[in-house]
Amino acid sequence: MNDLIEVYTRLKMKTDCLITLTYFSSYGYETTKKYKLIDIVGFSYILVQNEEEMLSIPFFGKDTMIKSITIDNSKESIYFNKYVNENIFNGFYVKDGYVENIKQNMLGNLDFKLEDRNKFIQRYKDKTSTFEYEDLFFSLKQKQEFNEFFKLLIKDLTNYCKNNGLSSELNYIGKGTTSIVYGIGDKIIKIGKPRRQTTIPYCEYLLQPIINRDFEFDGYPIHVEVTQKVIMCDEVNSEIVKKISEYLHNIGLKATDLHPNNLGFLTKDNKVHYKDISFDVGNSIATSIDNNNNLKVRKAGEIVIIDLDCLEIEDVNKYTKYLESLGFSLENNSISKSM
Repeated sequence: MNDLIEVYTRLKMKTDCLITLTYFSSYGYETTKKYKLIDIVGFSYILVQNEEEMLSIPFFGKDTMIKSITIDNSKESIYFNKYVNENIFNGFYVKDGYVENIKQNMLGNLDFKLEDRNKFIQRYKDKTSTFEYEDLFFSLKQKQEFNEFFKLLIKDLTNYCKNNGLSSELNYIGKGTTSIVYGIGDKIIKIGKPRRQTTIPYCEYLLQPIINRDFEFDGYPIHVEVTQKVIMCDEVNSEIVKKISEYLHNIGLKATDLHPNNLGFLTKDNKVHYKDISFDVGNSIATSIDNNNNLKVRKAGEIVIIDLDCLEIEDVNKYTKYLESLGFSLENNSISKSM
C-alpha cells in the first residue's frame, strides 16, 4: 500500500512532464500514447494532453482502465495494474463486479491515506512561506540518500577551503520560500525545491555557478546550487535594477523577479573558482544555463544577478542577435560557439 502512495506522490510531482500511457477501453481495445501529464486526481483519474486532445482517463472506469504509466525516459512503469487486459471486458463495458474487485485488489483503503499526502504535497509546492529542512523529503530513503550526498559535498568543499586558507566552518545563513542557504569559505550553498525554470538563458549578468541543478534522491528532486560569494550592499537601488532590466529587454530577455536583494557585487571575476577545475564556466547540465559561455566575463567589483531562476527569453530574434554578437552562431537549430 505504501508503494502506491509513493507512486501517487511521484506522479503528482511530475505534472507537466511527458508520460507514456497504456489503457484498455470498450471491447478490450488497447491504446498506448504519449501525453503531457496535467494532473492526477487521487486514484480516480489522470488528466493528460497531447497535440490532438485533452483527456481524463479513469484508473478504474466501467468502460476504461489504465494499465500502465511510464515517465518519459524511464525504463520501468511507475504505475502498473496487472489485473487490466482485454479479457476483463464484455462488449462495451467491463464485466459485472470486475471494477470493484480490481480496485479493491489494487488500492484497499488507500483513499484515507492520500489526504495526508495531498496536504504535504500542497505545503511542498507552496511558494509563499518559508519551509523547514524536513519539508524537503517525501521518503526516508530520499532523506538518507540526500544526507550522504550532502556530506560528500561538504567534505569536498571543506578540503577546498583548507587548501586555500579559507574558513571551513559550515554556517547556516537563512531560508526562504524555495531554499535553505549555507556558507562555507568563499562559497554559498543553496538546497531546496526544484526551480520554476528547469533551464535559463545565458546572460553575462548571471552569477556563474559551480553547480545549479536538480538531483534525484529515491526518485524525488532536490535542487542544489553552489556559487561564489558576492557582496550585498545598500548601493544596489531601484535605479540599478531599472538599468539592468532595460539592458535585458534590449537583448531579448526579461527578469521575472529582479530586485535589489537579487543583485550582488563580484569578489572575483565571474567564472568558476574551484581547485582543479580548469574551465571558466560549466556546461548546461551542471549549471542549467543554456548556451553558457566565457565570451564576456564580468570582472571583480561589477554587479551580477544572483537569482539563477529569474530570466526568460522575451524576444528570440533579439536574443539570437545578442548571442551572435558575443561570438555565437545559430547552426542546425542549436547555438554553437565560434571564436
